[in-house]
Amino acid sequence: MYPLLSKIFSSIPTVCLICDFEECLDSTICQRCLTYLEIRDFGCVGCGATTNLTYCDVCLQNNSITLAISIFKYRAVAKLLVNKLKFTKQHGIAKTMAELMIYHITRSCPTPDIITSVPLHPIDFILRGHNQSALLASAISDFFPKQKNIYQPNILQKIRRTKKQRLLNREQRLVNLQCAFTCKPLPPNSTIAIVDDVITTGSTTQTLGRILKLQGAKDVYVWSFAHG
Repeated sequence: MYPLLSKIFSSIPTVCLICDFEECLDSTICQRCLTYLEIRDFGCVGCGATTNLTYCDVCLQNNSITLAISIFKYRAVAKLLVNKLKFTKQHGIAKTMAELMIYHITRSCPTPDIITSVPLHPIDFILRGHNQSALLASAISDFFPKQKNIYQPNILQKIRRTKKQRLLNREQRLVNLQCAFTCKPLPPNSTIAIVDDVITTGSTTQTLGRILKLQGAKDVYVWSFAHG
């Protein structure tokens, strides 16, 4: 686009993607809706669950994650953003979510060697048409331009379809995920960041963390937009 036209179009207000009412100039979410994004308090280092301790009781016994960062509470605007990204074709929402996450990520976590995402089974990918976690991981990777090939979407693969995790308790989730994932060989002592849209109990990311550690990963970080 010609520079003059680009300048003109960039100054045209857009409608907030949350309320579809307020106009925004430099953002896709209006200031009023941003106030409904609730940043979470300190959480478990292993899974992000709310706790006053470094690790929750579960992660203290069996933890494969070096640091888990879940930024927002899964309600109100955060929940709406996640659902829009997951169930609609508005893929650009991933960029908005990444912009909201990146400050907290870079402040709390060192830059990893590889950024990847929680994988979908191929059948589920076809049915949904996209992997929302992969869209988010790709958008976050754009904030690390100096790290070439930092985004590697196919490091982790889901090889067995599983029941919906949200219908199960933590123990059932762990059983449900057995033999569900595989991992490609990794560079020795590499650091990996797994991106997900929402973490509930951390069962999936803990399982993926163990697989990555078995393949030689030194540290595994988890970055999620919300927890709940």
